[in-house]
Amino acid sequence: MTALARMLLVAGLATALSIAACEEPGPSTGTSGGEYGQAEAGGDDGADHDGGESAGHDPDDGDRDGHELEPLGAVAVGEMQIQAFQGDGAATPGKELHLVVRLPEDDSGTSTVRGWIGTNDRYASVVALARYSAEAGGYELRTVAPDPLPDSASWWIEVELADGITHVGSVAMK
Repeated sequence: MTALARMLLVAGLATALSIAACEEPGPSTGTSGGEYGQAEAGGDDGADHDGGESAGHDPDDGDRDGHELEPLGAVAVGEMQIQAFQGDGAATPGKELHLVVRLPEDDSGTSTVRGWIGTNDRYASVVALARYSAEAGGYELRTVAPDPLPDSASWWIEVELADGITHVGSVAMK
């Protein structure tokens, strides 16, 4: 192969890879982009992604898609008792669900909260970063249930406190 042919091959591959990297993945990938990508990444582009309602809301008022947020109860995460609420109906394989997590004390968003649906080892799960919402009084996230959905699947919640200590716990899904 000549030097010119090698250069053209390398340039073509570099162009193809850069184009593929620029494509905006959808919400089912768990990466930024798509309808809920900015919220998962912790940013806010100021766009109205929810049909006119504010991004934060009181879990007791229901979910943005008309589904009520159902209380999942209190769950021990480390030494804390947190409250969890699930929206968007029952979990099914590949379905995107909404979770609201309320910590025992309002930390005004100084903690980092992540959540996923599945098993404690996170196998085939999409881990989502929650965004603090003062209106909801806690942290909100959206993530996708794995497909296939394990029989033992639960909501897993990881809370990293401002002091750097991380706690993990689970609560049964609806």
